[in-house]
Amino acid sequence: MDTPVIDTADLMDRFGEDRELITEVTELFFADFERRLGDLRECLANEDHEEMARIAHSLKGASSNLSALGMTAATKRVESLVRARRTDELLGAIQALENTAPALRRELCSIARGV
Repeated sequence: MDTPVIDTADLMDRFGEDRELITEVTELFFADFERRLGDLRECLANEDHEEMARIAHSLKGASSNLSALGMTAATKRVESLVRARRTDELLGAIQALENTAPALRRELCSIARGV
């Protein structure tokens, strides 16, 4: 069974059903996400496991704060692979993490618009 993209009820509870705030946080999150994704790839190329672990952990927390179940699961996988030094699997895990972003953005935008 696939992990749901987002826990809408939890998100609305976290943000007090403030759709404007959800919009603002979504914009900030994705601006940061794109930068951090690039940082992850750079760290992978440089074999900087410590920094990769820090970035993955930070992304895990940020996505969890958005009740983004799919992205949180993907960041947990990246973090776990980094800590286990399973570099051969990291590129695929980072790509899987990136692949969660479009659906999450769509869901968050729909929720923010009240759709």
